[in-house]
Amino acid sequence: MHKAMDRFSPFVRGRAKRSVGALVIGLGSMAYGKERRGILTLKHMENVNPHFLTSKWEDGSVTRLLQQNEFGFTRTSFGYLGRARPTWTLINVLHMPHLFWTVIRKYVQEHCALILILNIQSFVNASPAILLLKYFTNARLVFYLGDIPKDYGVNRFVGRLIARMADKVIANSHAVEQGLIAIGIPKTKIRVIYNGIDIDKFGRAIPCDFRGMHGWNSDAVLIGYAGQFSPNKGAIDLVKAAEIVLSRNQNCRFVLIGGAGANDEQRAVADYAKIHHLNGEVVFTGWTDEIERAYAGLDIMVVPSRHEDPAPNVNLEAMASGIPVIATRVGGIPELVLDGVTGLLVNKESPEQIADCILRLAGDPRERESIGRAGMLRVREMFDIRKNARIVEEAILSG
Repeated sequence: MHKAMDRFSPFVRGRAKRSVGALVIGLGSMAYGKERRGILTLKHMENVNPHFLTSKWEDGSVTRLLQQNEFGFTRTSFGYLGRARPTWTLINVLHMPHLFWTVIRKYVQEHCALILILNIQSFVNASPAILLLKYFTNARLVFYLGDIPKDYGVNRFVGRLIARMADKVIANSHAVEQGLIAIGIPKTKIRVIYNGIDIDKFGRAIPCDFRGMHGWNSDAVLIGYAGQFSPNKGAIDLVKAAEIVLSRNQNCRFVLIGGAGANDEQRAVADYAKIHHLNGEVVFTGWTDEIERAYAGLDIMVVPSRHEDPAPNVNLEAMASGIPVIATRVGGIPELVLDGVTGLLVNKESPEQIADCILRLAGDPRERESIGRAGMLRVREMFDIRKNARIVEEAILSG
Protein backbone atom coordinates (compact mmCIF):
# COMPACT_ATOMS: atom_id res chain seq x y z
CA MET A 1 0.00 0.00 0.00
CA HIS A 2 2.82 2.45 0.88
CA LYS A 3 4.42 2.05 -2.55
CA ALA A 4 1.03 2.60 -4.14
CA MET A 5 0.48 5.81 -2.16
CA ASP A 6 3.87 7.21 -3.23
CA ARG A 7 2.50 7.66 -6.74
CA PHE A 8 -0.08 10.09 -5.34
CA SER A 9 2.23 11.92 -2.92
CA PRO A 10 0.72 15.41 -3.55
CA PHE A 11 -2.47 14.18 -1.84
CA VAL A 12 -0.94 12.30 1.09
CA ARG A 13 -1.27 14.68 4.07
CA GLY A 14 -3.86 14.46 6.95
CA ARG A 15 -7.41 12.68 6.05
CA ALA A 16 -9.06 15.21 3.75
CA LYS A 17 -5.70 16.50 2.49
CA ARG A 18 -3.76 13.29 2.42
CA SER A 19 -6.52 11.26 0.70
CA VAL A 20 -6.24 10.55 -3.00
CA GLY A 21 -8.89 12.48 -4.90
CA ALA A 22 -11.11 10.23 -7.01
CA LEU A 23 -13.78 11.20 -9.53
CA VAL A 24 -16.41 8.45 -9.37
CA ILE A 25 -18.51 7.86 -12.49
CA GLY A 26 -21.30 5.34 -12.93
CA LEU A 27 -24.18 5.76 -10.50
CA GLY A 28 -27.45 4.94 -12.24
CA SER A 29 -30.92 6.45 -12.20
CA MET A 30 -31.92 4.69 -8.97
CA ALA A 31 -30.09 3.45 -5.88
CA TYR A 32 -29.95 -0.21 -6.80
CA GLY A 33 -27.38 -2.74 -5.61
CA LYS A 34 -24.59 -1.38 -7.82
CA GLU A 35 -24.98 2.12 -6.44
CA ARG A 36 -25.10 0.95 -2.83
CA ARG A 37 -22.09 -1.32 -3.35
CA GLY A 38 -19.95 1.51 -4.75
CA ILE A 39 -20.98 4.10 -2.17
CA LEU A 40 -20.64 1.85 0.88
CA THR A 41 -17.31 0.42 -0.26
CA LEU A 42 -15.86 3.90 -0.75
CA LYS A 43 -17.24 4.96 2.63
CA HIS A 44 -14.96 2.42 4.30
CA MET A 45 -11.77 3.50 2.51
CA GLU A 46 -9.24 5.57 4.45
CA ASN A 47 -7.07 6.87 1.61
CA VAL A 48 -9.54 7.64 -1.18
CA ASN A 49 -11.52 10.90 -1.15
CA PRO A 50 -14.31 10.46 -3.73
CA HIS A 51 -16.43 13.01 -5.54
CA PHE A 52 -19.38 11.44 -7.37
CA LEU A 53 -20.85 12.45 -10.70
CA THR A 54 -24.51 11.42 -10.82
CA SER A 55 -27.23 11.66 -13.44
CA LYS A 56 -29.47 14.72 -13.26
CA TRP A 57 -32.26 12.38 -14.42
CA GLU A 58 -32.03 10.10 -11.39
CA ASP A 59 -35.11 9.65 -9.19
CA GLY A 60 -33.65 11.17 -6.02
CA SER A 61 -32.72 7.91 -4.28
CA VAL A 62 -29.07 8.18 -5.37
CA THR A 63 -28.87 11.74 -4.04
CA ARG A 64 -30.36 10.65 -0.71
CA LEU A 65 -27.90 7.78 -0.40
CA LEU A 66 -24.94 10.06 -1.08
CA GLN A 67 -26.22 12.66 1.38
CA GLN A 68 -26.78 10.02 4.07
CA ASN A 69 -23.15 8.99 3.69
CA GLU A 70 -21.94 12.62 3.57
CA PHE A 71 -20.31 12.40 0.14
CA GLY A 72 -19.81 15.29 -2.24
CA PHE A 73 -21.45 14.95 -5.64
CA THR A 74 -22.36 16.86 -8.79
CA ARG A 75 -25.42 16.14 -10.91
CA THR A 76 -24.81 16.14 -14.64
CA SER A 77 -26.09 14.61 -17.88
CA PHE A 78 -25.37 10.89 -17.74
CA GLY A 79 -28.14 9.13 -19.64
CA TYR A 80 -29.24 6.20 -21.75
CA LEU A 81 -27.47 5.18 -24.96
CA GLY A 82 -28.99 2.51 -27.18
CA ARG A 83 -31.38 1.65 -29.99
CA ALA A 84 -34.20 0.57 -27.66
CA ARG A 85 -34.99 4.17 -26.66
CA PRO A 86 -33.97 6.49 -29.50
CA THR A 87 -35.54 9.62 -27.95
CA TRP A 88 -33.62 9.16 -24.69
CA THR A 89 -30.46 8.51 -26.65
CA LEU A 90 -30.88 11.69 -28.72
CA ILE A 91 -31.48 13.80 -25.60
CA ASN A 92 -28.39 12.28 -24.00
CA VAL A 93 -26.21 12.93 -27.06
CA LEU A 94 -27.31 16.59 -27.14
CA HIS A 95 -26.17 16.97 -23.52
CA MET A 96 -22.75 15.38 -24.08
CA PRO A 97 -20.81 18.66 -24.51
CA HIS A 98 -22.00 19.73 -21.06
CA LEU A 99 -21.01 16.34 -19.64
CA PHE A 100 -17.55 16.64 -21.22
CA TRP A 101 -16.81 19.95 -19.52
CA THR A 102 -18.31 18.84 -16.20
CA VAL A 103 -16.01 15.81 -16.04
CA ILE A 104 -12.94 17.96 -16.83
CA ARG A 105 -13.94 20.74 -14.42
CA LYS A 106 -14.76 18.51 -11.45
CA TYR A 107 -11.60 16.43 -11.92
CA VAL A 108 -9.53 19.59 -11.64
CA GLN A 109 -11.59 21.30 -8.91
CA GLU A 110 -11.59 18.23 -6.66
CA HIS A 111 -7.81 17.72 -7.09
CA CYS A 112 -8.34 14.20 -8.40
CA ALA A 113 -5.59 11.79 -9.31
CA LEU A 114 -7.79 8.90 -10.44
CA ILE A 115 -11.09 8.17 -12.14
CA LEU A 116 -13.18 5.27 -10.83
CA ILE A 117 -15.75 3.83 -13.24
CA LEU A 118 -18.67 1.81 -11.80
CA ASN A 119 -20.35 0.77 -15.06
CA ILE A 120 -19.51 0.54 -18.72
CA GLN A 121 -22.33 2.68 -20.15
CA SER A 122 -21.30 5.65 -18.02
CA PHE A 123 -17.75 5.18 -19.29
CA VAL A 124 -19.06 5.37 -22.86
CA ASN A 125 -20.97 8.57 -21.99
CA ALA A 126 -17.88 10.26 -20.57
CA SER A 127 -15.18 8.59 -22.68
CA PRO A 128 -14.03 11.74 -24.60
CA ALA A 129 -13.31 13.60 -21.36
CA ILE A 130 -11.77 10.51 -19.76
CA LEU A 131 -9.48 10.01 -22.75
CA LEU A 132 -8.34 13.62 -22.50
CA LEU A 133 -7.62 13.34 -18.78
CA LYS A 134 -5.91 10.00 -19.20
CA TYR A 135 -3.43 11.15 -21.79
CA PHE A 136 -2.85 14.76 -20.77
CA THR A 137 -2.85 14.50 -16.96
CA ASN A 138 -1.87 10.83 -16.57
CA ALA A 139 -5.07 10.19 -14.61
CA ARG A 140 -5.20 6.71 -13.15
CA LEU A 141 -8.23 4.88 -14.57
CA VAL A 142 -9.79 2.03 -12.59
CA PHE A 143 -12.96 0.10 -13.43
CA TYR A 144 -14.90 -1.38 -10.50
CA LEU A 145 -17.56 -3.41 -12.29
CA GLY A 146 -20.51 -5.48 -11.15
CA ASP A 147 -22.33 -6.33 -14.38
CA ILE A 148 -21.81 -9.17 -16.86
CA PRO A 149 -21.62 -7.57 -20.32
CA LYS A 150 -23.29 -9.28 -23.25
CA ASP A 151 -20.93 -10.45 -25.97
CA TYR A 152 -22.10 -7.95 -28.61
CA GLY A 153 -20.01 -6.18 -31.23
CA VAL A 154 -20.39 -2.79 -29.53
CA ASN A 155 -19.35 -4.25 -26.19
CA ARG A 156 -16.33 -5.93 -27.76
CA PHE A 157 -15.26 -2.55 -29.17
CA VAL A 158 -15.68 -0.94 -25.74
CA GLY A 159 -13.86 -3.88 -24.15
CA ARG A 160 -10.83 -3.30 -26.36
CA LEU A 161 -10.90 0.39 -25.43
CA ILE A 162 -11.01 -0.50 -21.73
CA ALA A 163 -8.14 -2.96 -22.23
CA ARG A 164 -6.00 -0.15 -23.66
CA MET A 165 -6.94 2.57 -21.17
CA ALA A 166 -7.51 0.88 -17.82
CA ASP A 167 -4.82 0.70 -15.18
CA LYS A 168 -6.87 -1.87 -13.32
CA VAL A 169 -10.21 -3.67 -13.69
CA ILE A 170 -11.92 -5.00 -10.56
CA ALA A 171 -14.79 -7.50 -10.93
CA ASN A 172 -17.08 -8.51 -8.07
CA SER A 173 -17.32 -12.17 -9.11
CA HIS A 174 -15.61 -14.65 -11.39
CA ALA A 175 -18.79 -14.66 -13.49
CA VAL A 176 -18.24 -10.94 -14.16
CA GLU A 177 -14.58 -11.63 -14.86
CA GLN A 178 -15.49 -14.20 -17.53
CA GLY A 179 -17.91 -11.75 -19.13
CA LEU A 180 -15.20 -9.09 -19.29
CA ILE A 181 -12.71 -11.52 -20.78
CA ALA A 182 -15.29 -12.42 -23.45
CA ILE A 183 -15.42 -8.80 -24.66
CA GLY A 184 -11.65 -8.51 -24.91
CA ILE A 185 -10.31 -7.43 -21.52
CA PRO A 186 -7.28 -9.57 -20.67
CA LYS A 187 -7.45 -11.72 -17.55
CA THR A 188 -4.11 -10.31 -16.41
CA LYS A 189 -5.73 -6.89 -15.99
CA ILE A 190 -8.69 -8.13 -13.92
CA ARG A 191 -8.83 -8.77 -10.20
CA VAL A 192 -11.85 -10.41 -8.56
CA ILE A 193 -12.88 -8.90 -5.22
CA TYR A 194 -16.26 -9.85 -3.81
CA ASN A 195 -18.74 -7.35 -2.44
CA GLY A 196 -18.71 -6.65 1.26
CA ILE A 197 -21.62 -5.90 3.58
CA ASP A 198 -21.97 -4.47 7.07
CA ILE A 199 -22.25 -7.80 8.87
CA ASP A 200 -22.84 -6.25 12.30
CA LYS A 201 -25.80 -4.25 10.99
CA PHE A 202 -27.53 -7.43 9.81
CA GLY A 203 -26.43 -9.61 12.71
CA ARG A 204 -27.91 -7.41 15.45
CA ALA A 205 -31.12 -6.19 13.77
CA ILE A 206 -34.43 -6.16 15.67
CA PRO A 207 -36.85 -8.35 13.66
CA CYS A 208 -39.93 -6.94 11.95
CA ASP A 209 -43.07 -8.54 13.38
CA PHE A 210 -44.59 -9.67 10.08
CA ARG A 211 -46.76 -12.25 11.87
CA GLY A 212 -48.35 -9.64 14.11
CA MET A 213 -48.79 -7.13 11.26
CA HIS A 214 -50.69 -9.61 9.10
CA GLY A 215 -52.45 -11.70 11.75
CA TRP A 216 -50.48 -14.87 11.01
CA ASN A 217 -49.90 -17.70 13.46
CA SER A 218 -46.85 -17.35 15.69
CA ASP A 219 -45.39 -20.56 14.25
CA ALA A 220 -45.91 -19.61 10.58
CA VAL A 221 -42.79 -20.12 8.44
CA LEU A 222 -41.98 -16.86 6.64
CA ILE A 223 -40.40 -16.91 3.18
CA GLY A 224 -39.05 -13.65 1.82
CA TYR A 225 -38.04 -11.90 -1.39
CA ALA A 226 -36.30 -8.51 -1.62
CA GLY A 227 -35.55 -6.54 -4.76
CA GLN A 228 -36.91 -5.26 -8.03
CA PHE A 229 -39.91 -6.80 -9.75
CA SER A 230 -38.49 -6.76 -13.27
CA PRO A 231 -38.94 -10.10 -15.09
CA ASN A 232 -35.24 -10.96 -14.92
CA LYS A 233 -35.40 -10.99 -11.11
CA GLY A 234 -37.89 -13.87 -11.16
CA ALA A 235 -40.33 -12.69 -8.47
CA ILE A 236 -43.17 -14.27 -10.46
CA ASP A 237 -41.43 -17.65 -10.09
CA LEU A 238 -41.55 -17.28 -6.32
CA VAL A 239 -45.27 -16.47 -6.37
CA LYS A 240 -45.90 -19.52 -8.56
CA ALA A 241 -43.83 -21.57 -6.12
CA ALA A 242 -45.94 -20.15 -3.27
CA GLU A 243 -49.07 -21.53 -4.92
CA ILE A 244 -47.50 -25.00 -4.99
CA VAL A 245 -46.21 -24.75 -1.42
CA LEU A 246 -49.55 -23.61 0.00
CA SER A 247 -51.33 -26.56 -1.59
CA ARG A 248 -49.11 -28.82 0.56
CA ASN A 249 -48.25 -26.73 3.64
CA GLN A 250 -50.76 -24.16 4.89
CA ASN A 251 -48.34 -22.88 7.54
CA CYS A 252 -46.09 -20.99 5.09
CA ARG A 253 -46.42 -17.27 4.42
CA PHE A 254 -44.66 -15.13 1.80
CA VAL A 255 -43.31 -11.58 2.20
CA LEU A 256 -42.25 -9.73 -0.97
CA ILE A 257 -40.26 -6.59 -0.20
CA GLY A 258 -39.91 -4.00 -2.93
CA GLY A 259 -43.41 -2.77 -3.60
CA ALA A 260 -46.42 -3.64 -5.70
CA GLY A 261 -48.45 -1.38 -7.93
CA ALA A 262 -45.73 1.16 -8.69
CA ASN A 263 -45.27 -0.06 -12.27
CA ASP A 264 -46.55 -2.65 -14.72
CA GLU A 265 -43.94 -5.25 -13.74
CA GLN A 266 -44.86 -5.06 -10.07
CA ARG A 267 -48.59 -5.09 -10.84
CA ALA A 268 -48.17 -8.24 -12.94
CA VAL A 269 -46.72 -10.12 -9.96
CA ALA A 270 -49.37 -8.77 -7.57
CA ASP A 271 -52.15 -9.57 -10.05
CA TYR A 272 -50.98 -13.18 -10.33
CA ALA A 273 -51.22 -13.53 -6.55
CA LYS A 274 -54.69 -11.97 -6.56
CA ILE A 275 -56.04 -14.08 -9.42
CA HIS A 276 -54.83 -17.25 -7.72
CA HIS A 277 -56.36 -16.24 -4.37
CA LEU A 278 -53.03 -15.91 -2.56
CA ASN A 279 -53.61 -12.45 -1.08
CA GLY A 280 -53.87 -13.62 2.53
CA GLU A 281 -50.71 -15.70 2.32
CA VAL A 282 -48.59 -13.57 -0.06
CA VAL A 283 -48.07 -9.93 0.92
CA PHE A 284 -46.26 -7.02 -0.74
CA THR A 285 -44.71 -4.72 1.83
CA GLY A 286 -43.16 -1.99 -0.31
CA TRP A 287 -39.53 -1.04 0.13
CA THR A 288 -37.99 -0.32 3.53
CA ASP A 289 -34.86 1.58 4.51
CA GLU A 290 -34.52 -0.87 7.41
CA ILE A 291 -34.02 -3.91 5.23
CA GLU A 292 -31.93 -5.58 7.94
CA ARG A 293 -35.02 -5.71 10.20
CA ALA A 294 -37.02 -7.32 7.41
CA TYR A 295 -34.41 -10.07 6.96
CA ALA A 296 -34.33 -10.67 10.72
CA GLY A 297 -38.09 -11.25 10.70
CA LEU A 298 -37.92 -14.00 8.04
CA ASP A 299 -37.11 -17.72 8.14
CA ILE A 300 -36.05 -18.28 4.52
CA MET A 301 -34.93 -15.96 1.70
CA VAL A 302 -35.51 -16.75 -1.98
CA VAL A 303 -33.40 -15.18 -4.76
CA PRO A 304 -35.06 -16.47 -7.98
CA SER A 305 -32.99 -14.55 -10.57
CA ARG A 306 -33.63 -15.51 -14.20
CA HIS A 307 -30.64 -13.69 -15.71
CA GLU A 308 -26.89 -13.97 -15.20
CA ASP A 309 -26.97 -12.05 -11.93
CA PRO A 310 -23.39 -10.95 -11.20
CA ALA A 311 -23.22 -11.09 -7.38
CA PRO A 312 -26.50 -9.95 -5.79
CA ASN A 313 -26.02 -8.71 -2.23
CA VAL A 314 -29.39 -10.05 -1.10
CA ASN A 315 -27.71 -13.47 -0.78
CA LEU A 316 -25.01 -12.06 1.51
CA GLU A 317 -27.45 -9.98 3.54
CA ALA A 318 -29.69 -12.98 4.17
CA MET A 319 -26.70 -15.12 5.15
CA ALA A 320 -25.46 -12.38 7.50
CA SER A 321 -28.94 -12.41 9.07
CA GLY A 322 -28.63 -16.12 9.77
CA ILE A 323 -31.35 -17.31 7.41
CA PRO A 324 -30.91 -19.92 4.66
CA VAL A 325 -31.03 -18.87 1.01
CA ILE A 326 -32.78 -20.60 -1.88
CA ALA A 327 -31.29 -19.15 -5.06
CA THR A 328 -31.01 -19.89 -8.75
CA ARG A 329 -27.81 -21.30 -10.16
CA VAL A 330 -26.98 -18.30 -12.38
CA GLY A 331 -24.17 -15.78 -12.79
CA GLY A 332 -22.07 -15.31 -9.68
CA ILE A 333 -24.64 -16.71 -7.22
CA PRO A 334 -22.95 -20.14 -6.88
CA GLU A 335 -19.79 -18.30 -5.82
CA LEU A 336 -21.69 -16.74 -2.91
CA VAL A 337 -24.11 -19.48 -1.87
CA LEU A 338 -22.64 -22.94 -1.26
CA ASP A 339 -25.26 -25.50 -2.28
CA GLY A 340 -26.34 -27.61 0.69
CA VAL A 341 -24.11 -25.64 3.08
CA THR A 342 -25.23 -21.98 3.24
CA GLY A 343 -28.29 -22.41 1.03
CA LEU A 344 -29.93 -24.44 -1.71
CA LEU A 345 -29.44 -23.82 -5.44
CA VAL A 346 -32.08 -24.48 -8.12
CA ASN A 347 -32.38 -24.01 -11.87
CA LYS A 348 -33.71 -20.69 -13.11
CA GLU A 349 -37.42 -20.35 -14.02
CA SER A 350 -38.21 -23.46 -11.93
CA PRO A 351 -41.07 -22.72 -9.51
CA GLU A 352 -41.38 -26.45 -8.79
CA GLN A 353 -37.77 -26.70 -7.61
CA ILE A 354 -38.15 -23.54 -5.52
CA ALA A 355 -41.31 -25.01 -3.96
CA ASP A 356 -39.56 -28.32 -3.15
CA CYS A 357 -36.73 -26.47 -1.40
CA ILE A 358 -39.13 -24.27 0.56
CA LEU A 359 -41.10 -27.33 1.69
CA ARG A 360 -37.87 -29.07 2.69
CA LEU A 361 -36.65 -26.19 4.84
CA ALA A 362 -40.09 -25.29 6.18
CA GLY A 363 -40.42 -28.81 7.53
CA ASP A 364 -36.98 -28.98 9.12
CA PRO A 365 -36.17 -26.19 11.63
CA ARG A 366 -32.85 -27.85 12.48
CA GLU A 367 -31.68 -27.71 8.86
CA ARG A 368 -32.77 -24.07 8.64
CA GLU A 369 -30.74 -23.28 11.74
CA SER A 370 -27.70 -25.23 10.55
CA ILE A 371 -27.67 -23.61 7.10
CA GLY A 372 -28.28 -20.17 8.60
CA ARG A 373 -25.37 -20.57 11.01
CA ALA A 374 -23.05 -21.72 8.20
CA GLY A 375 -24.07 -18.69 6.15
CA MET A 376 -23.21 -16.31 8.98
CA LEU A 377 -19.76 -17.87 9.33
CA ARG A 378 -19.10 -17.65 5.59
CA VAL A 379 -20.09 -13.98 5.44
CA ARG A 380 -17.81 -13.16 8.37
CA GLU A 381 -14.90 -14.94 6.72
CA MET A 382 -15.30 -13.60 3.16
CA PHE A 383 -17.72 -10.67 2.86
CA ASP A 384 -17.02 -8.15 5.63
CA ILE A 385 -17.35 -4.64 4.12
CA ARG A 386 -14.42 -3.25 6.09
CA LYS A 387 -12.03 -5.95 5.03
CA ASN A 388 -13.21 -6.04 1.43
CA ALA A 389 -13.09 -2.23 1.14
CA ARG A 390 -9.44 -2.27 2.20
CA ILE A 391 -8.70 -4.87 -0.49
CA VAL A 392 -10.51 -2.78 -3.13
CA GLU A 393 -8.68 0.33 -1.97
CA GLU A 394 -5.31 -1.37 -2.30
CA ALA A 395 -6.22 -2.57 -5.79
CA ILE A 396 -7.36 0.92 -6.79
CA LEU A 397 -4.16 2.57 -5.62
CA SER A 398 -1.57 -0.07 -6.46
CA GLY A 399 0.42 0.06 -9.69
